[in-house]
Amino acid sequence: MSERPKKIFCFDNYPEAKMVLGKVTYPVIIKPYECEDKTFWFEASDYGKAGQVLYDAFEHTRNGWVMIEEH
Repeated sequence: MSERPKKIFCFDNYPEAKMVLGKVTYPVIIKPYECEDKTFWFEASDYGKAGQVLYDAFEHTRNGWVMIEEH
């Protein structure tokens, strides 16, 4: 995976973020916003996995925001 993402999306609610998962090019990295701890960065190679890790990312965010990075 390249160092710099092609696109970055930020969301503060699960339904909007889940809708975008159907429109991105995989693989993606889903992580809590402003989180440098890579143990909470989740890589997804398809829509099914992305939905699961998106939920996990929202559970670990401190400020309520999640980032989806398209690579």
